[in-house]
Amino acid sequence: MEDKWFIFLENDSLHCHRSWTGAEIYCIRLWHEEGEWHLCDSWDNRESDQYRSSDLMYDRELLRFIIDGLMLRKPATFPLPPGSGAAPAGVVQHTYIGRAFPEKPAPDDE
Repeated sequence: MEDKWFIFLENDSLHCHRSWTGAEIYCIRLWHEEGEWHLCDSWDNRESDQYRSSDLMYDRELLRFIIDGLMLRKPATFPLPPGSGAAPAGVVQHTYIGRAFPEKPAPDDE
């Protein structure tokens, strides 16, 4: 129940679905060459009944976080969405990511 994403590689595409709804939010088409993966195309879902975001720049930041932080386990900082307002950063992060990536408190939260 705490996992928010179902991500899988099929042929040359990385598919990112919301785990509860099954809606595909992001798809990245890749090619593999000389032991490295390269991005050649991507899209994000704009069906308002499946995904409410319409901010392309934020979607890029969130997708980068999903790849770096969740999949590759690199150090990453969760990008707060525009308009997240007074909600605590940890609550916002949990809404988007779940428990898969532990929140790192900001220095003023410690």
